[in-house]
Amino acid sequence: IVKVLIEISRKNNIHLNLYQDENWFVEDKKNWQTEYYKNNIGIDAVEKNFNNFTSLLMTKALFIDERCNLEKIEKEIKEKLRDIVHLTYSQERYLEILNKKVNKGKSLEKILQLKNLTLDTCAAFGDANNDKEMLEMVGYGVVMKNAEEDLKKDAKYLTDSNDNDGVYKFLVQKI
Repeated sequence: IVKVLIEISRKNNIHLNLYQDENWFVEDKKNWQTEYYKNNIGIDAVEKNFNNFTSLLMTKALFIDERCNLEKIEKEIKEKLRDIVHLTYSQERYLEILNKKVNKGKSLEKILQLKNLTLDTCAAFGDANNDKEMLEMVGYGVVMKNAEEDLKKDAKYLTDSNDNDGVYKFLVQKI
């Protein structure tokens, strides 16, 4: 899978990030995409030629570019990898590629099972498409006002934005 993603990245000249063992890898630290992401997440990338990995087992791959370019490679990824990966947009310029068995909903479900808690009594808050599965499976799937429009249209609950205390406001209303 990772070899295919690297091939697609290079062929289309689209920036690819790979994550392995808590490290963020890029092939070019000086491009705008790396700087853009670095400024959003506050950590620094490790520059590495992707041909030099001894193992291609990655926890996540992330393409960064303009949405129109990402939609083009999303189509190509779906054609080449069909149903073996999970694709989601975590922001306008971020296309995440994960193992088909991985998403925030499945992770939350596992955590709740470990704690002997049920999904119907759980609240989850989200503002991006990578939150969709998590929001759909809990009793209180709350979408933030600043969320992407397609996430808001299917929301069970809506609250104010992240920057305007939306989580607090929802909890005060429901408790």
